Amino acid sequence: MTDNDIGGIGGGGGTNSEGGMGGTGGMGMGIGGGTAAPNGTTGDEDIDNSSSVMMKKNGVLTKLFSSCSPDPRGSVHRAWGISLLFVVLYFALSIFEMVSLQQAGDGSIALIIAAVWTGFIHLALGVLGTFVLKRFPTSFSVGFFLGVLVVLANQNIVLYASFHKYTQGNHRANQVFASLGFVLFVVLSFMSLLLVHFKEEVVVSPIDDTEDNDGAGAGAGAGAGMDNATNMNNNMNTNNGQQQQQQQQQQHTNPIITMEA
Repeated sequence: MTDNDIGGIGGGGGTNSEGGMGGTGGMGMGIGGGTAAPNGTTGDEDIDNSSSVMMKKNGVLTKLFSSCSPDPRGSVHRAWGISLLFVVLYFALSIFEMVSLQQAGDGSIALIIAAVWTGFIHLALGVLGTFVLKRFPTSFSVGFFLGVLVVLANQNIVLYASFHKYTQGNHRANQVFASLGFVLFVVLSFMSLLLVHFKEEVVVSPIDDTEDNDGAGAGAGAGAGMDNATNMNNNMNTNNGQQQQQQQQQQHTNPIITMEA
């Protein structure tokens, strides 16, 4: 047997081994892809379940805010305007609660600080929300504003539990402050759900702003070009009229010169 025959046999054997190993690997991958997840379901079933849950949530929000669908952006702005009224009222009442607790003399310093600090935080929330929704509704800013809404809504329910049965100071003022905190919790929660549902309609991407600016610049340039063309036509008409007048005057003066000659 020659060396070439040995090399051919070796090459064939190597090829068959590699093919067998590749086939085995392919079978292993196929078996691995068909195995169940630890929880008894495959990955595709998990994706289908999560998609169905999201569709159910969106369906609930769609039914809840069906009356806002014709004008989602305007609905968000109107809802935030109503929320601002409660925010300003809560700020004023927090100052009154702080003063009443200080005058009583037996109020908790921690609750005094909590009341006035919460009032200023809500006032800052009003400024932040108005700026974001009116001037800078990008995806990041709207998401940041949404996070602040959720945090302050939970803070209001905690303050409601703190001041609801607080006996020091003016009991009626404590009750009013706690009740308004609960109302503001409901208002901010409603605003958060509304903003989550209509986030895509509220958010304006920087690309859209650039395109709008480019379109406005192009329109202005086209308008300026039309104005320049109009001015040039007017100037040409004026020059043609002056030339015609000069030619007519020359025609009138030429006969007089010939007669005198």
